Amino acid sequence: MRISSLVASVAVIAGLLSFTPLVAVEPVDQVDQRIGSISHLLVPIAPLTHVPFGWVRVQPVVGTLKSDPYMSSRLEGLCLAIDGHRGKQVGILSPFTGDPAIRLGKPGSDFLKEQESPAPDRYSVFWEEDGVQIEATTSRRCAIDRMTFPTGTTPGLLLRLTDAGHIKQVDASTLHFTQEITQKNGNPATMYAVLRLSAPAVQTGTWKGGQVANGIETQDRNGGLWVTLAAGTTSVEVTVGLSFIDHAQANKAIDVEVGTKKFDGLHAASRSLWNKHLGAVRVKGGGERQQVMFYTSMARGLERMTDISEDGRYYSVWDAKVHEDSRPFYTDDWTWDTYRSLHPLRLLMWPKVETDMVQSFVRMYEQSGWMPKFPQANGDWACMIGNHQAALIADTYLKGYRDFDVASAYAGLRKNAFEGTALPWRRGPASALDRTYRTLGYMPALEPGKPETEPMVHDWEKRQPVAVTLEHAFNDYCLSRLAKALGHYEDAAILAKRATWWRNLWRSDMKFFAPRLENGEWLTPFDPVLGGGPGAREIYAEMNGWTYLWAVPHDMDGLMSIMGGASSMSARLDEQFSQTPAKPEKWIARGIQPDATGQIGQFFASNEQSFNIPYLHVWTGEPWKTQRRVRQVIDAYFRPDPMGISGDEDGGALSAWYAFSAMGFYPVCQATPTYIIGSPLFDHVEMTLGNGKSFTVDAPGAGAGKAFITAAQLNGKPIDRAWFTHDELMAGGTLTLVMDRTPNKEWGSRSVPPTIAP
Repeated sequence: MRISSLVASVAVIAGLLSFTPLVAVEPVDQVDQRIGSISHLLVPIAPLTHVPFGWVRVQPVVGTLKSDPYMSSRLEGLCLAIDGHRGKQVGILSPFTGDPAIRLGKPGSDFLKEQESPAPDRYSVFWEEDGVQIEATTSRRCAIDRMTFPTGTTPGLLLRLTDAGHIKQVDASTLHFTQEITQKNGNPATMYAVLRLSAPAVQTGTWKGGQVANGIETQDRNGGLWVTLAAGTTSVEVTVGLSFIDHAQANKAIDVEVGTKKFDGLHAASRSLWNKHLGAVRVKGGGERQQVMFYTSMARGLERMTDISEDGRYYSVWDAKVHEDSRPFYTDDWTWDTYRSLHPLRLLMWPKVETDMVQSFVRMYEQSGWMPKFPQANGDWACMIGNHQAALIADTYLKGYRDFDVASAYAGLRKNAFEGTALPWRRGPASALDRTYRTLGYMPALEPGKPETEPMVHDWEKRQPVAVTLEHAFNDYCLSRLAKALGHYEDAAILAKRATWWRNLWRSDMKFFAPRLENGEWLTPFDPVLGGGPGAREIYAEMNGWTYLWAVPHDMDGLMSIMGGASSMSARLDEQFSQTPAKPEKWIARGIQPDATGQIGQFFASNEQSFNIPYLHVWTGEPWKTQRRVRQVIDAYFRPDPMGISGDEDGGALSAWYAFSAMGFYPVCQATPTYIIGSPLFDHVEMTLGNGKSFTVDAPGAGAGKAFITAAQLNGKPIDRAWFTHDELMAGGTLTLVMDRTPNKEWGSRSVPPTIAP
């Protein structure tokens, strides 16, 4: 082609483009469910289709490589729901064509990732084996699965149990499904489903182990029920209603939430709901990759807690009763993971939802006698350590949100703190070892090789003595602040004293928090980097001594003092990000501590305990280092690709840290309503707050690689501090940041955030 022709062609194309209106990209279109779907070492993220806070979550069921579903090329079908975040899939619905006796011998189909679209509002995949296009969309309690079959075939559907249960054909267009879900605390929980077919079944049967039989119902957990549709049927929509109460309530869910809607109508409603929620934050600049990562992170935070209310009623596994309550009842939360950033993020935009969640915790306490740890629809999972409901609820109350039964909430938190066990992965009354802990002011370590003396200690999770002491000290700080605000001054004084117990494990000669024996002596030998066995559980919790070095967010002034002052703390932070021991090699270290991925020196971006660390330079008067570290962590370990999240996502926990950090600020300490300014990724961020006001972060050039703040204004007035209060944020307005490629080491250096030490 001649140069003149090429130039002319380019000009024509440019002219056409200039007059072609661009299709507006809506927030939900920027959500990429594939991000983090290949794990660095432990648990990956699996795609979910659901509405914000809806408890019906549809997920593809993969037949191989279940630890990394993205790598699977075999699909078994779509589950009806899951029993909890990262929980068991309940029921499997899949298509087939032709003779069921032939197809059921090898259920499932191969598929290509290029032919899968796992969006939160609509899932779609091509079922290669039979040439079927499968789609799913949801409401809060319902789903519609649409199967589009090739012309000229005899289509069929297969419904399988995944646990003990029952499937029955009620009539040609209706199936009833019942399945028990795995219990966490001894009370029964049952999931009921009604499936309505848009095309009637012409033949029905059951199957077990690939063998077809007659019948219209089955209770075989290794089998299922199949139906064939009229030959030539090219499309069928299966509307699924779910309930924890009974089939009548599942039917009502369909009538209320779906009604006469078909797939496209329900999908439009789901899409609108997603855009409404994701549109609460609007960002400009930063590039497509950053925006995709941001809106995906926001979407991850809208998976749970889930509202399991059913028309003014809900089934509670905490007392195995159906309760009447006009207020929504939420469950499915892993509070150890979510209290740090996920709950505080949502509180800014959806305070009504968050206070309903808090009230749900209160109901769980009233019905079971204990504040939950990891509450789910099938009970309380006694996971991890700490009384972190205290941090979550105190933070909510002290930020001014009071729409819950505060007196009952405090009673439950107090019972957990004063009468409950602090042992890892346990719930219930205190043990003899707990009484020793509260006498000594620290959880005593067990000498290596000696048999455990306390029967309540978990065989695998061990005592985790340093982590237990530090995390409960923080929880006690939060509860002391709540107690004081409510006028419980005696409790507040006791809890404030307990909040200082972190000092009892400071080993000044090593400058680490270290384990002590019951006799007061230090555990020797002690390795703060790789000691403590698998996951460091004999000393810490999943992570090592470098991470737990900073587990005192409620008294950074005290920690700085015990370290030797600001310069010593600064040097320690620098050392953490740069220190990588030559021995053992990384592959050996990760075999011992598999949660510690996303490594930068001895900082690990993979786990929640690390969230506050990049922001701590602000206390040493070096906010420019925080700006550098935040960008470094995001660039290395938060990317829009299948390996784009370095650790267990834990239902939005890591993503919430990213969302806060991308906007330019982060809440380091719950129950101290302050946000630390980091380094925003976007030129412009506007958040619609729950009170109807807007808070904007303007940082021109931030999205073009200008990471450092040289000056700032809050609502037009200069500020020389790298923090602001919750009240300042909720008042609305604009935080303006002047960004540059090189740091201004003076800005923010003379004003450290307030520390409300007990």
